[in-house]
Amino acid sequence: MEPWQIFLLVTAIIIAVYLLSALVYFRVMKNFIRRINRRLDAIDVLLAQKYEVLRLVGKLFKKYKVVLPAEFEEDLAPHFDERLKEVTGTERTTIRSYLLKATQAVLFYGEQSKKLAADSEFIGLKKPLVEVDDDYRKAVANYNADVLGYNYWIHVFLWRWVARLARFHVKDVIA
Repeated sequence: MEPWQIFLLVTAIIIAVYLLSALVYFRVMKNFIRRINRRLDAIDVLLAQKYEVLRLVGKLFKKYKVVLPAEFEEDLAPHFDERLKEVTGTERTTIRSYLLKATQAVLFYGEQSKKLAADSEFIGLKKPLVEVDDDYRKAVANYNADVLGYNYWIHVFLWRWVARLARFHVKDVIA
């Protein structure tokens, strides 16, 4: 074989390996996106669960006629859309902030009322609130880890063109 033929053969092999690695990269990134979306769905479910538990606690507040101060009632009024699929990262943070503030107020003022604090249903609802918070923190940590990995691989020099062609965009972490 001539040297130029060897050069062409080696070049063709390198290009073929590179294109195969680009296909593998594309598949891995698609799996990243699927996993990120599943984690985001889990976070939305946890937010919805917390909201439902808070609604149940709110019914107990009405039953025992426990009144929240006006500043908390104003702060705790839900200002978010129930359709969590269309929520952006900033809105999700607002929802989380609202639910955290609502939980703190509900637990604080619930404990101030002796009748409500002694109610078995209220005691039973406090545990799910704490569990949902713990699960939420874990879910956000897993989501953020996947997003950071995904964002890293979008910027890797060798496959950046694949990311641009596939329209992979940087995703936001949840604070």
